[in-house]
Amino acid sequence: GEGSLLEDQNSRFSTARCATPVDLIKIKRNDFNRYIQNSKSAKETLMHRWKARTLADTKAMIRLQANLKSMELNKGDTVYREGEIGKSMYFVDENRGGHFDVKHGDVTVHRYEQGESFGESSLLFEKPRSSTVICASDKCYLHEMMGSDFTAFLESYPDTKSDLLNMCRKRLFKKAVKRYAMQHNRGFSNKDLIQAFAHADKDNNGDLDIDEVKKLMHAMDPTIHEKDIIELMRYIDVDEDGKLSFNDFKRLFRSFEFGERDGDPKYEDSLGKGGKGREVKEGDVHGQEEKMN
Repeated sequence: GEGSLLEDQNSRFSTARCATPVDLIKIKRNDFNRYIQNSKSAKETLMHRWKARTLADTKAMIRLQANLKSMELNKGDTVYREGEIGKSMYFVDENRGGHFDVKHGDVTVHRYEQGESFGESSLLFEKPRSSTVICASDKCYLHEMMGSDFTAFLESYPDTKSDLLNMCRKRLFKKAVKRYAMQHNRGFSNKDLIQAFAHADKDNNGDLDIDEVKKLMHAMDPTIHEKDIIELMRYIDVDEDGKLSFNDFKRLFRSFEFGERDGDPKYEDSLGKGGKGREVKEGDVHGQEEKMN
């Protein structure tokens, strides 16, 4: 129930009903507000989890639609190619799905696995496909929703459109970061992503403001609307200070969450305030105050 206390609208978007005997602790709004005002990291963690849960609920609603077409693909089969007009969105089967490589040109930049969705961006933004998706397992299993059915779903559940748009904007930002790495002959390790952040941080203050994010996004695609960049900032700026902090940035990439080091036992985070380096240790991915459970 914390979501309706974190959001400005303060209205419940679902019904919670007891299905078994259960003990609950009820926290009143005044106590909740006092708690998050005294703990910045607690508010950021709650907001981050709430947004993730809301998006998961939206995807679950789409999976429950009856008009999904099941598909079986073999290794090397292409779902769609970069530059094609988008006509469908897809869910990877939650049980047998396999995994799919996401490519820009010949470079694999991401992977979709069981339960994940893709293809929404082309339908929502009415743009060509921004990547090529290929089955990378011996067998892959997908569920396809046609664009017309997807549009009808959004019309029936208008609140879900905002959640999906925010997810797609976040993906566009991540693609922009990775596109920068490719253009500078770098990979996608944590070190490479940190360098992309440092490059975008023109004033070297450890944060990205709206103009710096805009330049990074427009370097990939100059047709991205400014309103989408503004909404992106609102969505990923969990501490609500109007800037994209380095901790906000790290939350966007799974490799930081799981402590990926590309074989290096440690590396220096040189983006701290004042330019001081900070060693990132195993298990201390988000820093002392921003640890995510």
